[in-house]
Amino acid sequence: MASSDYKLCDNCGRKAFYDAVVEDPHYVATYDYRVAREWNPIGIAVLCEHCNLTHKVIIVERADYVE
Repeated sequence: MASSDYKLCDNCGRKAFYDAVVEDPHYVATYDYRVAREWNPIGIAVLCEHCNLTHKVIIVERADYVE
């Protein structure tokens, strides 16, 4: 399998999960600009099983967000 079929760990770059079967258009918009024109992409932070032992994902408010 090609690495492009996987969501990679944001910490070390290892394969985290197989993403070729995820078809939600918001998820697809994160990597496919053609879909992003119609759907707002979601933000995804992923840790592989190894990094998850020593790290965690923290969600913070964007400082540059203007409503």
